[in-house]
Amino acid sequence: MTIRGIPVRFPTSGWIGLFFISWLVIPRISTNFPDYATTTILLIAFLHAVAIYVSVFIHELGHAITAQKYGYEPKEIVLNLIGGHTAFARDFDTPKHQILIALFGPLANSLVIVIGYLLFLLSPHPVIESLAVWLIWASAITTIVNLFPGFPLDGGAILGGIVWSVSGNRKAGLRANAIGGIAIAGLWFMSPWILEAAIGWSVTFTDVLISTLIGSWLMLSSLRLLAVTKDQPANEMEEAPEISFVRDFTRRAILVDVDTDLQVALGEMRNQSAGALIVMDNMPVGIVRESEFDSLETGKVQSFARRVDESDVISKDESLSNIQEALNNFAAREWIVVDDQNRIYGVLMRSDIEGRQ
Repeated sequence: MTIRGIPVRFPTSGWIGLFFISWLVIPRISTNFPDYATTTILLIAFLHAVAIYVSVFIHELGHAITAQKYGYEPKEIVLNLIGGHTAFARDFDTPKHQILIALFGPLANSLVIVIGYLLFLLSPHPVIESLAVWLIWASAITTIVNLFPGFPLDGGAILGGIVWSVSGNRKAGLRANAIGGIAIAGLWFMSPWILEAAIGWSVTFTDVLISTLIGSWLMLSSLRLLAVTKDQPANEMEEAPEISFVRDFTRRAILVDVDTDLQVALGEMRNQSAGALIVMDNMPVGIVRESEFDSLETGKVQSFARRVDESDVISKDESLSNIQEALNNFAAREWIVVDDQNRIYGVLMRSDIEGRQ
């Protein structure tokens, strides 16, 4: 399915999330409708789960439409186990764009709250009323939580954009985003007991399980982002005001074997928030960028890779001015970046440095 030219995917993990939410809401439905048959209760519970995903979809659509307004083409909207995300073909050019695109997700949820309230007022049936209340509550919680200042939440992107704007340093913004995510993850782990102390919440095993799963996801995501930025100086603009280095523009990449299926490799790249695939046959033999392929193409990843050789390998510590000869080869769109021990560091893409060297 596509909306405004944007592919919308609902993978297996999304179905798992749908049925998991249905299971969680069954006790609430059973209490509200004690005279209903079991099959009816299950159906109503499923509709409540669908309402959550409708809210998530509108949230992601808010990001996507705002991005299109500023010239960023969304690659896809994915509704998955943890809710959803919108992937973009390239990084944002300015902190203002990053902040606004992040902000319009929660603002879109405000529209869902209004729709839920109107549905509640006009409700012709108790089940519709229950769905409306659930939609209002879920969208309000989603809006509040997404504004927490940490990766991978929208509030983290807003925080990162503010730090980037003040410091003039994109990497400083990413680090602030990651550190905020680590702090939010710690709070999430403790959330059942925080609620117990604050409002007398009765902590259950399900509460602990959910807070542990979400907290782990937030922590791992934030640590991965922090690892990407750990080798960057705190403020490139102060430390190197006139020189741009390869490392400043290097994207994270993951290594895959030549026989790996393309869609499996692209899925792993999305999961690890990487910018490219480096195809390996004991040594690097090719590079694949996700934006060049759609979800219908299948086959071994080697068949879709741009072949590389030793001339396509550069050091992360080289200045852009020192690799001018490589940059003058306009047939090359990306290069493999290595560290001082010749270990693969990432991928440098021409689109990220055009006009900056």
